[in-house]
Amino acid sequence: MQRYMAVIHRNDGTSFGVSFPDFPGHIAAGETLDEAAENASLVLAMALEACEEDGESAPAASTLEQAQSHPDYGDALAFLFVEPRKPSKTVRINVSIDEELLSRIDRAARAHRMKRSAFLAEAARRMMHGS
Repeated sequence: MQRYMAVIHRNDGTSFGVSFPDFPGHIAAGETLDEAAENASLVLAMALEACEEDGESAPAASTLEQAQSHPDYGDALAFLFVEPRKPSKTVRINVSIDEELLSRIDRAARAHRMKRSAFLAEAARRMMHGS
């Protein structure tokens, strides 16, 4: 299974944040480093799934050297390789939501290069983890 570079960030007094050089806009978080790494594995699986749904090939994985030399990651706390881990089972649901809010959600999801479902799932995870 392909492993991808994850970049760990942390600002004073905040949870750990994780970004992916190969999947801009896909982020994970956790109150602990272990939780952040676990969530990163799930987010990575969603990013790969989004590529598949869009009919795109998964990008080549960045090397440690590429990530370390990237100007956006100069403040990184750590770099680690993560394997994607799919959540237990994806279930289709039907929800009712305000039309204007849905439009805003869709714009935000596009801005993060995410599918609506992945965006909503990540927002729910963050709310449940308090980040």
